[in-house]
Amino acid sequence: MYIRSMARRRKPKQARSKATVDAIVEATGQMLAREGSRATATGVAERAGVSVGSLYQYFPNKKALIDAFLERRLDRMVAVGVALLRAHPEWLGDRDPELVVMVAFHALRGALFRIVATAPEKLDDPNLVALLTDGVRGFVRPPLS
Repeated sequence: MYIRSMARRRKPKQARSKATVDAIVEATGQMLAREGSRATATGVAERAGVSVGSLYQYFPNKKALIDAFLERRLDRMVAVGVALLRAHPEWLGDRDPELVVMVAFHALRGALFRIVATAPEKLDDPNLVALLTDGVRGFVRPPLS
């Protein structure tokens, strides 16, 4: 988890509660994609099929919803980046894949956050994945001797 937020009021313990939180986070992404910053907690709850009260049991405000969504997306992207680097050890030399991915994402963070905030559906776009792959490959390429 790369975004540390004070996001949750309550941590889900039961499978049903975890499914509710998952539905809320997924609905947050869908509402952000559809309405951008105009997305509301009420709209997210409606989209997730839960009451607003249930949403507020886990997320105290809109920022907490967005943080949870970003955290989930970025965790997935970091996992993909690490897997990519492990599949291509020649790109790494003696560097640690987790560290390289974190540094690469730090370097690209402005663009990534704009994409996540304005068009989260683009994170699943194969063209963006290819572009990020090329960016990471270029970032970790050993210097010319």
